Amino acid sequence: MTISLPYRRDRCYLTGVDWVIGVLDCMTKRSTGAGNTSQIVLELEGIVDPSRLRENVQTFAARFPVLSGRPSRDRLNLAPFWRTDRQTGRCVADILPAQPDPDSAIAALCRASNTPFSTGNDHVLFRLVHAGSDRSFLGMVFDHRLFDARGAEILLDLLADFAAGDTSPPPRELAHPVREPYLSNWAEKFASGRNVNGAIRACASARPAMLPIPEGRHGFEHQFQVLDEKQSGLLTERAYALGGYLVKMPHLLALAVQAVDRIFAGRGQSPEHYLIPVSIDRRAAGADAQPLFFNHISFLYFLLPRRDLESMESLVQSISRQMYEQTKSGLPGDFEQTMLLMRILPVGLLASISQLLFAGNFGTFAFSFLGESAFRKSEFLGHRIGNLFHAPRVSAPPGLGIFLNEYAGRMNVAVASVAGLLSENEAAGLAKCFLPDHART
Repeated sequence: MTISLPYRRDRCYLTGVDWVIGVLDCMTKRSTGAGNTSQIVLELEGIVDPSRLRENVQTFAARFPVLSGRPSRDRLNLAPFWRTDRQTGRCVADILPAQPDPDSAIAALCRASNTPFSTGNDHVLFRLVHAGSDRSFLGMVFDHRLFDARGAEILLDLLADFAAGDTSPPPRELAHPVREPYLSNWAEKFASGRNVNGAIRACASARPAMLPIPEGRHGFEHQFQVLDEKQSGLLTERAYALGGYLVKMPHLLALAVQAVDRIFAGRGQSPEHYLIPVSIDRRAAGADAQPLFFNHISFLYFLLPRRDLESMESLVQSISRQMYEQTKSGLPGDFEQTMLLMRILPVGLLASISQLLFAGNFGTFAFSFLGESAFRKSEFLGHRIGNLFHAPRVSAPPGLGIFLNEYAGRMNVAVASVAGLLSENEAAGLAKCFLPDHART
C-alpha cells in the first residue's frame, strides 16, 4: 500500500537537491558572509545604455513573481516550498564605475559578487561596467537556490528576447511554477539512503586531500582562461580520443585533477586520494521546453587514488569507470531520493550534520562542465556579444571550484577560490591547464 501525505496543488515544493543547495548556501554564508551564488558575464561590444538596461530588467522581472520568493515550510506535511509574497518579481541593475580595460572590468564584477543580496527576497542582480570606450561587461548574479547554471542561462536568453521586442507573456509554468512534494514511496527512499550512506562512508574513510581554508570570512577570487576555436577543437578531439565520442567530461576532469595534484606537489605534499564532486544536469536531452527555476542537477563523486595519475590514459579510464558504475547503480537518482527524506531538517541543522558525516571534508575541489550554452543569442540590447562565461562562487568547504562552459564554439575556464587559498601562480596554473600546450600526458 502506498502512503502519500496531503499537499497543496498550487505550490512549488522544493526537491531534495534544492535542499542540498540550501545547505551549501548556508555553509558558504557561515564561511564567507555571502551565499552560494554564481554569475554569468556577457562581453558586449560598444557602450550599453544604463537606463535602457534598467528599464528592460525591471519590466522583465515583473513577469516572474517567483523571483521575489523565499523558502518556507508547509504546516500540513512539513515539506519545504517556495513562498512568493509579492505580486511581481524584484530585480535591479547596478552600474559600477567605468574601468580602463576588460580585465579590470571583469575583476570589478567578481569583487562585487562577494557582496550579499540586499534582502532575503532578492535572488537576481545585474551589474554593468564599461571598459574603455568600446566595451561593456554585464554580470548577472544569481542565487543557486533558485537557479542552476543552465536555468540561469535560459533566463538570460529570455531576457535577450524581451529586450529585442518579444513581449509575449511567458508560459504560466514559468511565471508561476508548481511542483508536487513527492511524499510517497518511502521504502524506495530509505533503500536509496543506504546506497548513498555507503558511498559517503567510503569517501570519508579515504581521508581525501583538501586545501586548508583560511580562517575568517573571505570573498572569492577568480582566474579565467578563454580558449580560441582552434584550441577548443584540439581539446575536444583529445577528449573524444580518450573518453569516447561525445564524452568530454572524463578528460576535462582528468586535466583538472592533474593540475590540482601539481599544487599539492609544489607544497611538498603527496596525498593518497582526491575527491571531486561533479554536478551533472538532469534535464531531458532534446526537450523543447526546459525547466527554468530551481535545481535540475544531481552529483557524481570521484574518489581517485594518486597512483591513477601516472598517465592521462589511466586517469581517464578510472574516471570513466567510476562514472559508469555510479550511473549503473543509480547513485545520482538515489542521492535525489535520499535528500527528499532529509528535507524535514532545517538547512542550518542539516549543514552541521553534514559536516559530521563528511568529517568536514566535502572534497578536494568542485568541478562542473556545462557544455554548450543554453544562451543562443549573438546580440543583447542591440550590442554584439563577444563571449559568455561563468564566474561562480563555490560552496566552502571545499572553497575551490573549476568550471567550464562553451559559447560559440569556444571553451571558457573559470577557477574560483576563497581568497588566500591559492597563490596567484597556483590559480593561474589551474586556469591554463586546459590549454593544449599545457596538457600533461
